[in-house]
Amino acid sequence: MNFNGIISNVFNNWTALQLAVENQLGGPQSKEIAEWMVGVTEKFFVDNENLQGWEVGDYLAELVSNEFETEIEDGSTDEIGILLCKFFKLVKESNLEQLQAELLRLPKCNLALCRLQESPEDNEMVPEDSVEALNVDSMSLQETGDKKSKEPIVDEEGFTLVTRSKKK
Repeated sequence: MNFNGIISNVFNNWTALQLAVENQLGGPQSKEIAEWMVGVTEKFFVDNENLQGWEVGDYLAELVSNEFETEIEDGSTDEIGILLCKFFKLVKESNLEQLQAELLRLPKCNLALCRLQESPEDNEMVPEDSVEALNVDSMSLQETGDKKSKEPIVDEEGFTLVTRSKKK
């Protein structure tokens, strides 16, 4: 498997990104944006030597922020960055056996565990017909205006609050 396919596999199982795509936070072209992100992420690796996971995570966070107007504050961008660095190294070393084993261990994205919920603090600021908040059990997206809160908001059922950022 080539690195582009690996990135695509990782992105397809990244809950935060898949929620953004599913709810069209990047507009009607959200799916195409996610596919474009695979290519630019691969180019980022090719153009930059010895990338660290946090550098890739910062790059992915910037892409998601710019393209989906969403801030991911659950740490998943860094986790994805570290994972991609690990996979890139395995590809460069042609360590296909370990690469295949690592790919099989990837957690699968299950959007069926996600549900839409209105966020009370956003009622006055977000149009009624837009996605105001999403709950998911494995990650958290916070509003860009809420810079102080780094802790995920978990409801009584164990779901983590995910909200769409405001337009700049």
